[in-house]
Order: sequence, then structure tokens, then C-alpha cells
Amino acid sequence: MCKFGAGLAACGGELQQWQVSALQKFWAGHSKLVDLHHGHEDDMFTPMLKEKVNYPPKLEADHDALVALAKAVTLEVGALEGGGSLTAVTSVFETYHATMKAHLKEEEELCVPLIRAFFDPKYVGAKVQEIMQAMDPIALGAFVHYQGSKAELGPLLKQEGIPFFVWYTQFKGARAQYRAQMETQIQALLTKTPPTKPLTAKKDLTDAMNCGAYQWRVTA
Repeated sequence: MCKFGAGLAACGGELQQWQVSALQKFWAGHSKLVDLHHGHEDDMFTPMLKEKVNYPPKLEADHDALVALAKAVTLEVGALEGGGSLTAVTSVFETYHATMKAHLKEEEELCVPLIRAFFDPKYVGAKVQEIMQAMDPIALGAFVHYQGSKAELGPLLKQEGIPFFVWYTQFKGARAQYRAQMETQIQALLTKTPPTKPLTAKKDLTDAMNCGAYQWRVTA
């Protein structure tokens, strides 16, 4: 989310058509990832938790509120045009961003400890494996990208019993797809340079990957 906000801030002045395209492409990808995230929770993890604990109704209600806010952003992003203003989309996005951050923080502080307390790691691991096996390539690529480098991903592969060759047969390619579709747009916006080709190499995506001072990075 911080990257979309940074992309909006970087536009400045009169909005150019290539900036409109980059913002729309990134937001479409972000929306898809969030929908998948909510789906995994609603279809799998929330019912799982309800078997053991009194699941807070607020967390489910938050999903409804976030869906409504996301739709509002989608409408504003879709209405962007060259020479237009970012005022409306920035306003609604800031509300969405703040609401989403608070929701994710609550999930991390409440749901994750409950899962660890009431469910065997192998049971949870099987659920995660089920998700990953059916995961959309862009979603899988996002997961790999935000874990860091191949070396940083290594311990997770070992922990979850994922064979090393999966990096070459699935993970590397999915990461390249994600970077080409998503990070390329942010790199263009931050450098104020219209994208001419999909970018997948870390050296070509420095600004995008450094955006947010690595606050996006997943840590233990």
C-alpha cells in the first residue's frame, strides 16, 4: 500500500496519461491480491479459528468495510485521466490505507497468536500448502518478492519442507511476473519515467524496492 501512496505523491503537477496507466495497473494488481487474501481468511482460516475460539465479529465486519473502501478507490482510480487531478483518489486512498493498516495490525496481534496457541504447526502448514498450490502466479510472485532474495527465502523453504528445485520451477518465474506487472509501474512513477518494458531485475527496480524504507519486508 505504501508503494501506491508513494506513486500518487510522485506524480505531482498535471497528470500524464502514462501515469494514469501505471496507477491503474498497479491498483488493479493490488486489489486482486487483497481479494485473494480476504478469501483465504474467510474460506479457510476464519472457520478454522471458530472451531476453537470466539472469533471477534469486528474482524469480519472490517472486511466488509475494507471491501467498500477498496471499491471507492477503484472507482476513483478508474476515473483518472491525463491532465486530471489526484485529489479525490488520494483522499479515499488515505482512508483505505489507514483502515487496512489498522486491520492487518489487529490480525497479526490477535489471530496469529491464537493460531499458534490452538493449532499444531503441521496442521497449519498443510493449510498454507493448500493455498500455495492453488495460488495465482502473481500472488505467488508477490509472496516470493516480499520474502527477499533467494538466500533469504531459503530458511523458509527448509522449514516448510519445500524442495530447493521449486525455486527454479515456480518461485523465480512467479517473482519475475509480479515484478514485471507491479514493480515496473512503481519504478516508473517514482523515477518519473514512462515504462518502456517490463522490469524484473533488482538493479532496475531500485527505487520501487527501496520504497517505504523496506517497511514491506516480511520479518520473523
